[in-house]
Amino acid sequence: MERVKQRIDPEVCTYLDPETNIITVEILLPLVDKDHIYIKVKNDAILVKAENDEIEYSKYIYLSMRLKKEIGKAIYKNDILRITVPAQD
Repeated sequence: MERVKQRIDPEVCTYLDPETNIITVEILLPLVDKDHIYIKVKNDAILVKAENDEIEYSKYIYLSMRLKKEIGKAIYKNDILRITVPAQD
């Protein structure tokens, strides 16, 4: 019998640096291997999915501004995924 994974809506913190016009998103993803994290940037939202053997995380983060389609940087450290994305001018 296949085991059902627990689905969790992870905690998120977002902030904008007005000088650089870069948005930083921090997402709490405990007990996940970085190779099992999926990130997609679309217009004014970021989709993040991650999973391990028991838990499936999924979060659509809607922002109040349009984003450039590329991820500036994504770092996973100490159970926190930190994504930086430039906002469109």
